[in-house]
Amino acid sequence: RLVSDWSSDVCSSDLGYSQGLPKDVPANAVTGPDQYAVPANQVNLNGAGSGDPDSGPVALSYKWWFNALPPSSTVTLLNGNTSLPKFTPDRTGFYIARLEASDGFASGFSNTLVTAAQKCDADANGVVNQIDIQLIQAALGQTAGPNDPRDPLARGTVSAADLAYCQAQITASLPS
Repeated sequence: RLVSDWSSDVCSSDLGYSQGLPKDVPANAVTGPDQYAVPANQVNLNGAGSGDPDSGPVALSYKWWFNALPPSSTVTLLNGNTSLPKFTPDRTGFYIARLEASDGFASGFSNTLVTAAQKCDADANGVVNQIDIQLIQAALGQTAGPNDPRDPLARGTVSAADLAYCQAQITASLPS
């Protein structure tokens, strides 16, 4: 007989509950905020905020992998079985890393997005063009994190000065 435990979204028969074993609560995987990176610079992922509400049956373990990579990327994670793995983006684009935190009986999962792009390349496609300018215009006044390509002056907020800087990059690259 399969009994559903709606509070944890896990079937109790999967956890051995129907056989009289104690009920286990899955671990909570926490990957932290999405981040921006510059290609060829190391990115540190952080699953240290993960936890196990019922502390067991064994110590929390971690397993990271990529759900998505930019086309032709061959990047790999270093220390993928720890809470703090790292990698170096080898292409401009979007990297989606997934964490499985397990207490030995049940697991929790979480994803984090890393956008790897050069300054002004707001859509992370490897080319700075008018589309990037429009994306930067749409983000004016928004808070920007470290390495955010929409904030090339790194002031923490997408500003008119950032927009002017990126427009100048397009103008400078046009043939004379």
